[in-house]
Amino acid sequence: MTIVKDILGFYNKDTGEEMLTYDVVRELCGEVAASTTGNWLPANCVSLSAVGDEYVFKIIHKCERLKISVEVNRSYEDDDGNEQTETEMHNYNLPCHNLFFSIAATKHGDNYIVNTKDTLLSMFIGEFTPTATLYDFPYGNVYDDGHICWGAIGIGALRFKDYELGAVASMFLSSEFNNDLTSLIADGRDDVYEVYDDFDGKESLDVSYLNVTSRTVKG
Repeated sequence: MTIVKDILGFYNKDTGEEMLTYDVVRELCGEVAASTTGNWLPANCVSLSAVGDEYVFKIIHKCERLKISVEVNRSYEDDDGNEQTETEMHNYNLPCHNLFFSIAATKHGDNYIVNTKDTLLSMFIGEFTPTATLYDFPYGNVYDDGHICWGAIGIGALRFKDYELGAVASMFLSSEFNNDLTSLIADGRDDVYEVYDDFDGKESLDVSYLNVTSRTVKG
């Protein structure tokens, strides 16, 4: 195979097909290198672009199950008919599909600072390709345009090496979820707790519950 790089990225000269960064590394260095990518790219980074010191790392995160902890506020009437609210922590085991993180970061010396307002999350189904259909993340904590709501996570104050940026995905997925952002629920419900309850323990997440985004892998 002859691999060629131009201003648009890598492609296979023999077939003319576009190649992901992940596939280039796998072709040149083997499967293990593509999965771990040594000390110069985050694991499973499929694209890297830069303008000056501003970088965008696009990373796939395999996620068949999403285990989250949620602070749930429940309303009820007491024996006297007064409305009361109680707060409880609930653990959910939710079906998921693989995730696509677009992590924007500014380089400072040998480190990177994540630009939280420009870091996006989407979902895709099956094998990842440059033309994969992206879906909205349906479980809250993400704005309409795909930007992540980081809540109390002070991720913008942290410094990462380039190969450590994959930890950003894990930090988001292990954070506390809530019902602040619910507009990406596909069937129009405005209570993400209902979604958690409905899908808790379910075997799979049906595509009919997902919104196709206007974003693309390149965009």
